[in-house]
Amino acid sequence: MPCAQRAEIMLHFPVGLDTKKEMKRIFSGLFLLTGLCLLRAPLLFAQFSAPSVTILTTFDVPTGGETFPSGINDAGDIVGSYLRFGNEFGFERFANGKFKIIGEPPPRSTTLARGINNLGIICGMTGSEGFFYNGTAFTLYDAPDSTQTIINKENDLGDFVGSATINGVVVGFANIAGQFISLVIPGATLTTADGINNRDEIVGRYYDATGTYGFYRDPAGNLTYPITVQNSSFVNLNSINDRGEIAGDWADPAIGGYCHGFIMRLPHHVVSFDVPGSYNTSACDINNLGETTGYFYDFTGRGIHGFTGQLNQGGSR
Repeated sequence: MPCAQRAEIMLHFPVGLDTKKEMKRIFSGLFLLTGLCLLRAPLLFAQFSAPSVTILTTFDVPTGGETFPSGINDAGDIVGSYLRFGNEFGFERFANGKFKIIGEPPPRSTTLARGINNLGIICGMTGSEGFFYNGTAFTLYDAPDSTQTIINKENDLGDFVGSATINGVVVGFANIAGQFISLVIPGATLTTADGINNRDEIVGRYYDATGTYGFYRDPAGNLTYPITVQNSSFVNLNSINDRGEIAGDWADPAIGGYCHGFIMRLPHHVVSFDVPGSYNTSACDINNLGETTGYFYDFTGRGIHGFTGQLNQGGSR
């Protein structure tokens, strides 16, 4: 299931928050951080009322099945995955509303489309390998010494982030200017790198003995963690755009641990939101125009659907 691994993480951040059940990414691992400056003081976000997110559309893959969008570019093209008969397949939803199914031939039982950049390059995982897809051909990628690789997002410069199983341990990673960089928060049992922008700012999540939190890595390699939201039981940071706006979700104990979606801007701004008629919302990506996409669970019991939304009063930095 797309968007962040299927672990639920809920946040309240300054630019837009809500919850989402994280998907099928289970990353456990330990990484040795070398030469990185770690900012360990917790960043606790409270919500504020000025910005808001307007839900524009909801949609489903025409072939049926549960729909999990996870990436959107500035043209409004969306990628994600859908679950049908126990298998997951990738899709692209163009800005005109038409769909294309994505699969590495011969069809594999799992194809996750996780991100799309402004050049139209799609990234994700097929089988146990990461991939890039240019609309006609696949290029497979395996992290060094890994048995499984997933590429979560790629920026317009060709830098990308993801997670990989290496020596039985799942670690987050970045590949910047061709250099492989392991990313694991000290003391974490699982770290995932989920979003990267054209500034090479990175966001992701990690699990440790106390819970699930977000982290931020600046272009110089300095880490800020833990990032959490007031009154949340866990938080997922799923992507970051060039304006520094972060899409994610946070789990709300007051509604049984289900998630609210949010848009956040460090250090102190978060906007939480829910799709009307939903009991679980996850914001998986936000483009440079403030358009966001993700998925939600509806109250009617009819499944999991995609949505698009617009951040209002987002501002720039």
